[in-house]
Formats: sequence, C-alpha cells, structure tokens
Amino acid sequence: MLRSCLIPLLTLLLAVPAVGVQDAPATQPSAPPANEAPEVTAILKRVGGAYGGLSSLRLGATVTASFEAAGSSSTHEARYSSVLGPNAQFRHELPDELVVA
Repeated sequence: MLRSCLIPLLTLLLAVPAVGVQDAPATQPSAPPANEAPEVTAILKRVGGAYGGLSSLRLGATVTASFEAAGSSSTHEARYSSVLGPNAQFRHELPDELVVA
C-alpha cells in the first residue's frame, strides 16, 4: 500500500520542475553588486564560463521513507533519476516502476 502511495507522490514531485521550463531567461542577468569583492567576481566568471554552455542536467537521488505506527515500523526506499534538456525536454524515471517523459 505504501508503495502505491509513494509512486504518485514522487511522480508529482518529479514533474513539477519541468513545468514552465523556458529556452531563454525571463530577465536579463543583473550587474554584480558594487560591493562585490573582485575575487568573487573572478570566480563567478570562471564558473559561468565552465557551465554556461551546458544544454542538459542529469540528477539522481534516493528517497527513503520510514514509518512507525501501531507498534510496527517499516522503511521503504526508491531511487530515481531525472534528465532535463533543451526545449522543455525531460525524463523522470523510477527504475522498474515509472517513466515520465
């Protein structure tokens, strides 16, 4: 029973980040604050240069739920992965359970 409740919940949680994905930012990047240290500006520029050209994001996690009720306890674990790509493409997967693409 827990498994049948956990899968729809994970499906909803995994689908939410894909809603409203856009190709272009909604606003223009802001200028760095006037009081930002030059070292920080240099680091941010290096990070932006290293990751600015990426076109996809791959995530993976394990969700663990522990329950204790009426003197008994149980633990359930589910692993999932997500891939977000350009043009609002996405794929969320619970191995042997569910694929949302």
